[in-house]
Amino acid sequence: LHDDDAGVHGGFALGHAVGANRPARTGANVMRASSDGRLLFLLDPDAATANRRLRILDVAALFSGAADAEAGDEITVNLTLAGDPVALAVSFDGRYVFVMGQADADTAVLQKFRLSNAGGIFSVAQEGRGGEWEGRVADLALAPGEKWAYSLETDAGGRSSLLSLSIDAISS
Repeated sequence: LHDDDAGVHGGFALGHAVGANRPARTGANVMRASSDGRLLFLLDPDAATANRRLRILDVAALFSGAADAEAGDEITVNLTLAGDPVALAVSFDGRYVFVMGQADADTAVLQKFRLSNAGGIFSVAQEGRGGEWEGRVADLALAPGEKWAYSLETDAGGRSSLLSLSIDAISS
C-alpha cells in the first residue's frame, strides 16, 4: 500500500519515541486515545522543553487540514513531568491521564493529571502527590476499576517484575 491507499493524513516529528532503546520499541504505551476518541495523548521524551513531553492532540483537528500541512491540532498545556516519561494510561471515563516515568536510573514515578474543559478552556492539572519508588519501569496498565495501576519493571539483569500501585495513595 502507498500512503494514499492507506488513508494517511500526514503527521509530525516525535523525537525518538520509537528508537531501538525507547519505550515504544519494547511495547510501552507511549500513545493512547481517550475512550470517546476525541483526544490522542503522546509521550515525547525528546521534546525541546520539559513541558512538551506530554502532547495532547484534538483528533477532529488532526484530520481537518491538508495532509501535508503543519499540524494545527495540538492542545498546548504547560505541564512538567517528573523525570523521563516511559508510559501513559488514560482513565476509562477520559477525565484523567496517568504518566509513569523514570526520575533517575533507579527511581520510578507515577503522576495523575485531571483533564478539564470548563467553559471551553482545556486544562490539565496534577492531582495528588503522585508516587515514587525504587525501580526501572517499562510499561503501565490500569485496572478496570482504576483503584490499581500495574507497573512492569526490569532490573539490571533484564529480569521483569510486576508491581501494583494504589491509585488512591498517589491521588491523596
